[in-house]
Amino acid sequence: MSDLEVNKTNQQRDAMDGGFAVVDRERIIEEEIRNITPWYKHFIHVFTAPGQMMEECLAVEPTKCTSVGVVGSILFMVIATLISFFNPVVKVQSYETLRASGIEETALEQMYSITMISGVIISVIMIFLGALISTILFQIAKAILKDRCKFVTIYKMILLATMVTAGIQCIDALLACLLGMSDNVFSIGILLGDEINATAWGTVLSTTITLQGIMGMIFMAIGYKVITHTTIKKGIIAVIMVEVISVLFTYFFTSWSLSMQAALVG
Repeated sequence: MSDLEVNKTNQQRDAMDGGFAVVDRERIIEEEIRNITPWYKHFIHVFTAPGQMMEECLAVEPTKCTSVGVVGSILFMVIATLISFFNPVVKVQSYETLRASGIEETALEQMYSITMISGVIISVIMIFLGALISTILFQIAKAILKDRCKFVTIYKMILLATMVTAGIQCIDALLACLLGMSDNVFSIGILLGDEINATAWGTVLSTTITLQGIMGMIFMAIGYKVITHTTIKKGIIAVIMVEVISVLFTYFFTSWSLSMQAALVG
């Protein structure tokens, strides 16, 4: 067959394909023969192999597994919140607070149920609001480090990190319930005692230096490396920058809250 006939045949084949270019046809074939990882394996790999999971889902265009991050973070956060509310110690403390605010004894159970429902709703809202704030902070870090990545990809990575922290928080809340504690078990606060929460810096440290917080930072460092196609060193630097800003903001907010409480008591 001559070159002219070969070219003519290729043109006819492309026309029959609907005008797809050869490169598009090869991409389609590659997609068809590629092994597709089931969603439930991605769900597991978020915890067991986060780097591999994000390479498969977030390092490609278009990104995938948005539903895994959304459903997983909501699921574990709701479970952790409900376990905390069913904690007998937390329930007793909440009842005392409600009594102090003037709630009748007969209405305590109803008010506690309303508080629990409100807490679940707020925790779900905070997932997406917190992810948005963290994404904005990562945008600042990304600009300083001169890396490139889409805003929405960072947001999805943060949702997956929230899924990890919420999953560990479920275990934390369950252990606190079994041990008869109201605070986080996986926190530096358990080693330093209740006195650590007497100051703004102590409160910030007890809420920041937790197992779930540390695991979330590790996940985000790996995620930043994957989605920006840089090094783990840059990922660690980006996470440190974000955490410093977050800790400072939390400190000023906590300090303001403590001063308001002192003014009300006074």
